[in-house]
Amino acid sequence: MKWERYYNLGKFIDATILVIIVGSALIVAYVTFGILNSQADAEIQKYSLGGAIVGFLITFSAFISAYIQFRRSSLEVQELYRHISELQNKLMKGAPKPSSEFIIESDERQRIVLARPEKWECAGGVIFDYEIPLCNLTREEDVFPAHFRVSFKPIKDSEKPEEYYMHYIEKIKNKKSIAGEECTNEYIYLGGEYDNIKSLKIIAKQYAKCKLEVDPWTGIQKHGEIPITKNEYESGLMESHKKFEKSPHSKQKNESIEKYLELLQIVIACYHEKLNNIFYFEFIDDSADFIESSEKFNQIINSIRFLD
Repeated sequence: MKWERYYNLGKFIDATILVIIVGSALIVAYVTFGILNSQADAEIQKYSLGGAIVGFLITFSAFISAYIQFRRSSLEVQELYRHISELQNKLMKGAPKPSSEFIIESDERQRIVLARPEKWECAGGVIFDYEIPLCNLTREEDVFPAHFRVSFKPIKDSEKPEEYYMHYIEKIKNKKSIAGEECTNEYIYLGGEYDNIKSLKIIAKQYAKCKLEVDPWTGIQKHGEIPITKNEYESGLMESHKKFEKSPHSKQKNESIEKYLELLQIVIACYHEKLNNIFYFEFIDDSADFIESSEKFNQIINSIRFLD
């Protein structure tokens, strides 16, 4: 049982800590009363003790008392986790199954349990999806928040990582909103020193028409973007400049803001054979903010570890 393993491991850790405490107390007593020539006397149940023995007993008592306090709080936390685990198991067992052909699935992060047909397979999907709230954008004219997303799909063919990466490069370069000469790629390694999974990193420049508007019902700002080609981007910029020259102060407070943006996107594809998944780490921001915001993305990438 899982909790029996934890109990045995706890006994081993306790024994190890006890040895360390005894050794530390002996070292302190030796340094204090041997090298530094300190003196101490104590009387315990009519027995008179002095010198290094008193130093050892005082140091040992202090260390063991501190460890007992720590262990007590640790046991309380373990007991709490055990109760949580029991409640989760009860919830899992109590989730309704339409029939024996269904399997119970759970997502601990989003705290949801459901039944799925046994023959249905995972087709992939989004794992994480984050962006900077519009209210936290630092530049007043910024209408495009930095966006980070992690998704995956199962490996279902016999294609090897190198073959997949070459096909993926071609797929990205063929996107209409990305100019081939403005797309670079390199190989990096994810997962830290224990995994080091070879992954493909692509940095691509693309273009979009972004619209920032105020919801008339809620008053909340929202944005949306439409991918466009480089020619459409350049034409849109020219039209925007002409409109601004004609009426530079015509914009009303609740009028929607439409901008033509140059965007930079990073996509890291990680072909993880052991986990039988291809993971995609995507980051995008407008070129004006990309250098600053991509530093956060790099920190995220360096923190990635795979639980295999």
